[in-house]
Amino acid sequence: MDHIGFINFPGNRAVGGAVIQSSTFASWFAEKAVDSNRGFQQLNTACTSTLNETNPWWRLDLHDVHRVSEVVITNRKYSYAERINGADIRIGNSLENNGNNNPICAVIPAIPAGESYSYSCNGMEGRHVTVHIPGDWKTLSLCEVEVYGYLAAPHISRHARVKINPCHPNWEVLQVKRKSKAKDPAEG
Repeated sequence: MDHIGFINFPGNRAVGGAVIQSSTFASWFAEKAVDSNRGFQQLNTACTSTLNETNPWWRLDLHDVHRVSEVVITNRKYSYAERINGADIRIGNSLENNGNNNPICAVIPAIPAGESYSYSCNGMEGRHVTVHIPGDWKTLSLCEVEVYGYLAAPHISRHARVKINPCHPNWEVLQVKRKSKAKDPAEG
């Protein structure tokens, strides 16, 4: 019988993930929150922004279910830093209501302009990470979203053979395959 699992090296799981947001203001695209630029090299042009709307959201697809230990959010450096106030971070597997029905990891009371704050998610499982601001006439702007954790996978034996799997969306992930001996029924 084969058992397949994964071993992860530490790193930002958001890099290489697929992103989308509820709307886009000008050229402030969803991808800018996962470009490894916290917004300081190119000022606000390296950030995302939705339009003013009801319940704006930004969502990351990690491609696989992860146990998320931490999410780091970087706020805008200049004007409108208060727009992040009251946002929630949600982690789960559902796309119902654009992922806004998934369990809450944290609520962001405020992040000072240009600062990065870390939120512990204690191993919450999910494929999707959503940042959402509830309410009318809101704008969501993010300069960077970092997600740390590991793939949710079965237990891996220390006797497993390991080989690199460069085709996986998280390129640093190693695929593990282990063969176990099947017991012969004739042996009793």
